[in-house]
Amino acid sequence: MLRGSVEHWEDPSFRPCFTKILQGGSAWREHDPYDASPRVNAKHDLYNVSNKCSIFRAWQGWTSMSNTGPNEGTLKVFPNILLGTSYLILRPFFRPRNPQSSSPKFEDWTVNIDHLTFLEEFNEKTHPHMGFDRTMVSAPRVEPGSVRQHRGTSDSSVLNIPAVPLTVDNAHFMRQQRENFEARLPPPDFPGGKGESECVGRAKGEDVKRTEARRVLGLDPFVSASLGENAKMIKLANEALRFN
Repeated sequence: MLRGSVEHWEDPSFRPCFTKILQGGSAWREHDPYDASPRVNAKHDLYNVSNKCSIFRAWQGWTSMSNTGPNEGTLKVFPNILLGTSYLILRPFFRPRNPQSSSPKFEDWTVNIDHLTFLEEFNEKTHPHMGFDRTMVSAPRVEPGSVRQHRGTSDSSVLNIPAVPLTVDNAHFMRQQRENFEARLPPPDFPGGKGESECVGRAKGEDVKRTEARRVLGLDPFVSASLGENAKMIKLANEALRFN
């Protein structure tokens, strides 16, 4: 589990995501792992740590740039998100009666309130009830082709690309990203330094031609043909980008 996953527990806006799981009884069954609404306004970076993502990412995409398939170093996932999330959150509150045992039997476990241990690594011994040897599913065989260009002569592995929706907080990030781009400095969330500030022939804002690309970089305002909440969101985002 990533470092940020533990950090997020300190943000009051993020905690409601898991209220049902921690409510007790069978309430965990009502947890909706696809409800991202509590995360929209959560603060994802409390301590401004370098290399820590501060934007709101709804989902994570996985794109291959090589010919690869199951058991060849590709991605494996636990397909039941409700069970997996509920178990990993509740797991620290229980411990095996025998520390050397990895038995999943109910009678071999007891409640652990006094000495909580938050396990960041998942394996058969620490999380035996997940049955990783039987439940993990490999991504299917994939080939290059999901990218516009790949001019190398060898495989380039895969890319984990997050989907970043338009929110007010993300618009504030885009404004900082634009300012750093114009100053030829590394974008927010990346280590500092001179970046490309001394590079000759470096790309400028006018080199970005397509409207969609310019909006993603915060160079042009967003527009909406609809009314209601969507139009309100566009207006707030443009204000955050200082276009209004």
